[in-house]
Amino acid sequence: MQDSAFKIYNASAGSGKTFTLVREYLKIVLAPAHTPGFRQILAITFTNKAVNEMKQRILKSLYKFSTSSPGKNEDPLFLSLCEDLSCSPEQLQHQAQKALRYVLHNYAFFDVSTIDKFTHRLIRTFSRDLKLPYQFEVVLDLKELMQEVVGRLLSKAGSDAELTKTLIAFSLEKIDADKSWDIANDLNETGGLLFDENQLRYLEALGSKSAKEFRELKSFLREQVSASESEIKETALLCLDLIRTNGLERTDFKSGYFPKFLDQIVNDQGSLNFDAGWKVKFGEEPLYSQKVALEKKEILDTLLPRFAEHFNTIRNAFYRAAFHRNAYGNLVPLAILNALQAELEELSRERELLPISKFNQLIAREIKDQPAPYIYERLGEKYRHYFIDEFQDTSELQWNNLVPLISNALEGQDESGRKGSLFLVGDAKQAIYRWRGGKAEQFLNLINLSDPVFTISPEIRNLPRNYRSHRCIVEFNNEFFKITSPVLSNPGYQHLFNGGDGQQTNQLEDGEIILEFIDRSAEEEELAYGARIVDYIEAVRAKGYGYEDICILTRKIKQGVSVAEYLLNYGLPVISSETLLLSSSPEVRFCMALLEISIRPEEANPRFEALQFLNSVSASFNWAMVNDLDGFKGLLTDVYGIKWKDFSEMNAIDALEYAISCFKLNPDSNAYLNFLLDEALQVSLREGPDVAVFLNHWQNRKEKLSIVAPEGLDAITIMTIHKAKGLEFPVVIFPYANTAIYEDKNPKLWADVPETSYCGFQSLLLSKKKEMLHYPGKIADLFHEEQAKLELDAFNLLYVALTRSIAGLYIISEFTPGKENNTISRYSDLFVQYLQDTGRWDNGESRYVIGKLPEPVQKVREEEKPLQQVSANIYSGKQHLEKKLLPARKMSWDPRKEKAVAWGNLFHELMSHIIYETDVNHALSTFTDERTVEAEQLEILKEKSDTLVTHPELNIFFRPGNEVRNEAEIITENGLILRPDRLVFRDNKVSILDYKTGKPAEADKKQVREYAEALRAMGFSVSREVLVYIDEEIAPIFI
Repeated sequence: MQDSAFKIYNASAGSGKTFTLVREYLKIVLAPAHTPGFRQILAITFTNKAVNEMKQRILKSLYKFSTSSPGKNEDPLFLSLCEDLSCSPEQLQHQAQKALRYVLHNYAFFDVSTIDKFTHRLIRTFSRDLKLPYQFEVVLDLKELMQEVVGRLLSKAGSDAELTKTLIAFSLEKIDADKSWDIANDLNETGGLLFDENQLRYLEALGSKSAKEFRELKSFLREQVSASESEIKETALLCLDLIRTNGLERTDFKSGYFPKFLDQIVNDQGSLNFDAGWKVKFGEEPLYSQKVALEKKEILDTLLPRFAEHFNTIRNAFYRAAFHRNAYGNLVPLAILNALQAELEELSRERELLPISKFNQLIAREIKDQPAPYIYERLGEKYRHYFIDEFQDTSELQWNNLVPLISNALEGQDESGRKGSLFLVGDAKQAIYRWRGGKAEQFLNLINLSDPVFTISPEIRNLPRNYRSHRCIVEFNNEFFKITSPVLSNPGYQHLFNGGDGQQTNQLEDGEIILEFIDRSAEEEELAYGARIVDYIEAVRAKGYGYEDICILTRKIKQGVSVAEYLLNYGLPVISSETLLLSSSPEVRFCMALLEISIRPEEANPRFEALQFLNSVSASFNWAMVNDLDGFKGLLTDVYGIKWKDFSEMNAIDALEYAISCFKLNPDSNAYLNFLLDEALQVSLREGPDVAVFLNHWQNRKEKLSIVAPEGLDAITIMTIHKAKGLEFPVVIFPYANTAIYEDKNPKLWADVPETSYCGFQSLLLSKKKEMLHYPGKIADLFHEEQAKLELDAFNLLYVALTRSIAGLYIISEFTPGKENNTISRYSDLFVQYLQDTGRWDNGESRYVIGKLPEPVQKVREEEKPLQQVSANIYSGKQHLEKKLLPARKMSWDPRKEKAVAWGNLFHELMSHIIYETDVNHALSTFTDERTVEAEQLEILKEKSDTLVTHPELNIFFRPGNEVRNEAEIITENGLILRPDRLVFRDNKVSILDYKTGKPAEADKKQVREYAEALRAMGFSVSREVLVYIDEEIAPIFI
């Protein structure tokens, strides 16, 4: 039976997904006479780590197949491919050798990529069509970008009359609602919608609305609220009149509830609600108590239908008013959204920025309708085979943008009559990126065949066996999610977790799960969790597991930070890319305080921070110095030798290095300081070297900047569940396992409304509240749908956390005894339900052990390496001042100059790869593999480099036989580091070439002469000193 060209693999956790992807990839590459086919493969996944893993697996497999003895190769992948390709082991080995050579010689075409990188390539290719700047910068930190946009917008208040009026109205409404008048946070939150792919449809509709139309809608909503409030009051007065005219007293009503309710409406509707039990059942039970006289009972029974009708009128009007009030409260920020969009576009033009969130929107708007052959022609590639990993996290826009390319390959044929192929791999149970546009329903629709995209139907394949975890862990997860799945209100979501018999186990026996509920009433949360984590670490270490075998998973970064601090204080080695915050280092905080003092000397807080550090590491200084600037500066000058005038004139990097040197903060090296310097360098290159620029960046990013430690160290890993997706660890500890299932921070929902009834608006933005269940129309359905999605998100996150473990899984949660009802709202409730349903629950027990921890697998190690601190590589004392590159002085940063410098750096980097004139093509291939270069830009680079190496006056320096040193460092006698672009040694003489992409300047000649003097001082004979200016023409100047 012939394989389908369109396969979908439904791959649960640990089911051999990467193995399957590599096998299908190699089936194409190793097919006889089809080795070049690898250049027609595009494999897309979602993280750089996954990209590297897949590339390594492919190359290692090819290498292993090429070098192992065919007859003795029992590799499951090798044997599977022999069977799939109907070839002998000898034939497959020959194909593998051939394929490996081909892949390595054409490595630039080895296209395994993240979807963002592929999209970036598309945008670079079409940058001119999209009217994007030639050298646009991709912005990853969207929160920081929006803060700047909001700041710029607010600065226009007072100069833009329309904007000023709107902003003042917004502030006044916040004051009326007893909230802070400061609207910056509201605007940042609303502005975030501009980056949210899920909001695109609604925002496009709003984009055409004018300020006048927003004002009209605002007035309409206010009128609707007022009309509903009037109707409520009038109806309440009718009811009171009925009571009076029928001779009824307030005491005739059960507990006087109903008359009191009516009085409340007449006097103060602000505190009105319909939560009480008698209101929920109004009209179903008598309004009187049994002690009321019979004739009064008869009157009340007669009036009950009318009272019920009026009550329903009041209730409906109340929720109608609540609906319009909700929409009104979200309207003013939305009215400013267009202004924020305009400000964002202006900032992006000025700085030549492109937010990463705009990638898919740009392609969807400008590229998707182009014919696929045209897109391929511009890309310079023609893909025929597509692999998409983690499809459940693919957004709707991403998928829609890929469909035209895939359709062209899948439904057409190449010159040889071969069709293309598509392999999708995913698991809806691991969809944890809805907030980033991921749509699990998209994957479900494909595997359920309910949303056909291509003319070819997919072949659905399930990967049923778990190859990762030991038996008890697999069985625990099967049972746990089957028992708890009825909590999911959507039947389709339920089926994900309870359909079938769960995953099949493998040959790995045992496996340990411990479920523990801590009581933290008597101590702080961090201490309670930290102590138990340490206990589990020590327990598994005692059984032979190493620190590197242990991973601690947390739902939130903040929780991971607490764990990391606790373990570090306990003396345990830790690595993490998220939780080792630079701001947790006293030395870093001290350095940043000194920077702040240098530009804001009047501020007392930085002096307090600095004194606090100094008092913690040396003799006690007088705290009065906090309020005595001159005394503080004098103290630091006398004791540590800091020269404040010099310090205050330095740029950020020099200032940090100077502080580290003066205060001797690096006797044993300090990784935190090293990373701080790296961050300062990156900011300097991107935004400028000023101290103020770096301090602003620090304020915005200090809660995120952390140390990234290398892999392979014997240390405990701490990461969030999101980061752990796709990974596995022998031992997993999951503390803080008490997440709220319906946790959602200030959620918003769009409600569709009749366009003719709402001033031409098709939808309104609402704050999600439980009262939405009673709003008019289908808004209650909207609320239920969102709740169901939250349930799925919570289950999926828990599924990812519980399926990372190989041998040991330790869950630390909380349980509060005496819970009044059996509602399930947290992970702890799910764990309790599981224990109850399996007969394990004991009210007096807080710890439950399932299975047994197996012996650790002995790993073959190249070398046992202890966890080491990363050296900060910082100069100190006089050496710091003398042996260094020429410092960048404080200056205003010109983006246009920055782009020119960027182009010059690009050209210089390319030329650093060229030794001889024959190296240009190879250098370009290496160069483009390391970065994304726009096609037109690549042409210019090729043209300039070809012209340079073949130039009649310069070709002699690029001929074979020369000894060449590109960008060699020369350290002069006084410690200055020089770096000429090219040194050519021939016949005991050296020639100097230095490339310049700017206009000729006398300083350029001076620089080359310095190179020559330094070389002569080293004993070399300098024959030629050449400046090569790269402009419209290649213009060499021989000095």
